[in-house]
Amino acid sequence: MHLVDFRVRITGGGTEATTRVIIDSTDGRGNRWSTVGVSPEYRRCQFRGAGRCDHAGS
Repeated sequence: MHLVDFRVRITGGGTEATTRVIIDSTDGRGNRWSTVGVSPEYRRCQFRGAGRCDHAGS
């Protein structure tokens, strides 16, 4: 599995802000997919997206 793109979007603002992380991956055989992690906490959002990415590639 290889990382193709990693994007971060912040929606809202102040204490109402929400972070969305979009991770695009490929398996090197032409298969490509995206996973999304959403959380009010940036670090938690990254781990949610990455965790889904690991399972999607299995």
